[in-house]
Amino acid sequence: MHGLDASPWAQTKTNDAKKDHEDKWFSCGARKNGAYRRNTALAAYQRAKQEEAEQLDGFAALAANLPAGGVFTAAELDKMDLPPVQWAVPGLLPAGLSFLVAAPKMGKSWLALDLCLSVAAGGEWLDRKVNQGPTLYLDLEDSANRAQARMRTLLDGFTAAPETCTFRLLAPVLGAELFKILDEWAVANPGAKVVCVDTFQKIKPAAGKNETSYGADYRICSPLQSWAQQHNICVLLVHHNNKNKGSVDIFDGVNGSQGLTGTADAVLLLTKSEGRFAEDATLSITGRDVDTEQYLARFDKTTCHWELLGTVDEQTKQSFESSPAVLTIKELTAGGKWQGTVQELADEVLTRYPDAGLPMSPQGLGRYFNNLWPDLKYHGIKHGIVRGAKHRTHTLARK
Repeated sequence: MHGLDASPWAQTKTNDAKKDHEDKWFSCGARKNGAYRRNTALAAYQRAKQEEAEQLDGFAALAANLPAGGVFTAAELDKMDLPPVQWAVPGLLPAGLSFLVAAPKMGKSWLALDLCLSVAAGGEWLDRKVNQGPTLYLDLEDSANRAQARMRTLLDGFTAAPETCTFRLLAPVLGAELFKILDEWAVANPGAKVVCVDTFQKIKPAAGKNETSYGADYRICSPLQSWAQQHNICVLLVHHNNKNKGSVDIFDGVNGSQGLTGTADAVLLLTKSEGRFAEDATLSITGRDVDTEQYLARFDKTTCHWELLGTVDEQTKQSFESSPAVLTIKELTAGGKWQGTVQELADEVLTRYPDAGLPMSPQGLGRYFNNLWPDLKYHGIKHGIVRGAKHRTHTLARK
């Protein structure tokens, strides 16, 4: 079992060793292509990771079987015995660095705390069975009273609070001191699965002078990602979104530069199209080992749990198939071809489903059914139009 200074991110050098290292480092400017810098940094990094892995009981180092210098052929890579990716929540949260992003006061802290309690207890999170193990929740925006109240609400008064979920209400800015704290906790909790930081902004250091936002974000998050990967732990950073609504990529909604998402192994983005008071939301997920997907999610205000209702595609299909208009069209075409105007079709729908909520104006009805026609073909119904002098006649028939 290793000491508190075993992490490469928490180590400090003696003055003499540090001075000798710096003399060599900064005198290498005249050396062609900076080879000394590259080789020294790579060797030191690989050595530190290897030493850390060897000293941590029960930890299978991701770099344990790599050749010196981290250079190998495709044939050598094929023969390596590498440990599989560890999952805190299979399919959603792998070991490594992840972000949970949402607007303020939207319920992301409830989701993050529920994750830590569920993984520690060995239950389910977002309707998925978790891999049980110790968790650490850095609850940096709440008091002990609020943390207790939230936990008791999530545990519903019947479930015992797990001993292996650790709370910490204070933490230093991301750096050697924080990594020392994380190392100490990881040593004391073998088989640990999750470290959750709520919120990332509380530990995020300031950017350096003349440093770009991308460079600063990448520099800040890279060591944390390396720590997470080397300990085979999921580090989840709770973070705020921005108001970038003009981008095609929804993940541009993460507050900050692409240096944040560039270091992430998974990103979970929670959004509400109808405002923060809507109960339903969309959970968008992407990552290196995670399938990119969008789910409809719902927040239960009574239990304060989030639940997944299925993928957006599944819910869209279900909503289409169960709509009064589609059900009516299926009935009308069951016995053969149906023919009529949009208004006549709307009358058929309202006869069967008076509360269908169809638009009242002819223009509104036209837009409503124009959006419906293209998808009918995926349900075995062919749509056609006969344009007359005064109106259009629509034909619907089973294929």
